[in-house]
Amino acid sequence: SVDGSRRAENLNNTYFRKGRHTPMAILVKGGTLSQKSYTNLQQNITEIEGEKGQHAFMVLELEGLNSDTGFENTQRPEVEIKDLAPILQKDELFQEYLDNNRRRIQSAFQLPDIYVGYSSDYTRATAQVAMEVTEQQVFQPERASLEWIINNKLLNGYGFKYVHITFKAPEIRNPDDLSKILGITERAGGLTPNKAKEVTYKFLGDEYEDYPDEWGNIPIALAQQSSASPAPADDTLIAKSSDDVISVLKSIRDRFEE
Repeated sequence: SVDGSRRAENLNNTYFRKGRHTPMAILVKGGTLSQKSYTNLQQNITEIEGEKGQHAFMVLELEGLNSDTGFENTQRPEVEIKDLAPILQKDELFQEYLDNNRRRIQSAFQLPDIYVGYSSDYTRATAQVAMEVTEQQVFQPERASLEWIINNKLLNGYGFKYVHITFKAPEIRNPDDLSKILGITERAGGLTPNKAKEVTYKFLGDEYEDYPDEWGNIPIALAQQSSASPAPADDTLIAKSSDDVISVLKSIRDRFEE
């Protein structure tokens, strides 16, 4: 496939460099071009180009053929300009063949169109699925194979004992799915402000620190429930931190909306 595509591209390149592109034919009937017209026509074809040929016109003079019969009804010479553009090659050759070869090669590497720049109709959802599937089926096995080769052949060959190579993998996460998971966990009473902050900042690639106060490790649902009911003297810290929990939730929501 690769060799066939290369030869097809070479043929297209040769056509552009050496192929003949004749847009029209001038047909003379019952006569011949004068020598001056013939010279001007050749000059116009071979020499005039660029701005010199823009909006230019050409005058052709004809000479009738000599007739020995002497009859007066001799046919007058005519000039016909025939358009040859419809029969010219309008685009590169073997387009379908090249596209099929590209698909075969791309399929051999299991790469979707978005990874090679051939897709223009993808959405965020389709791009997300393409990234997840390609990461699981292509890049992860390739990393594992390369890690094994480096660790077991290269490093062992040099006698390294305490060196191990591991390739980092990108964290591909869907923000919509992550938002749904956080919402379900929060409603179930298992989400604390510190955990919500950890998940959010990891998703955004930022560094984070836990909240220093005790309320950061208290589930949000429990804190809201405690603040809604009369709190004993020992639970004043939980009731007091209700406003802080709400502000944390709002900040997390704002970060996801960005």
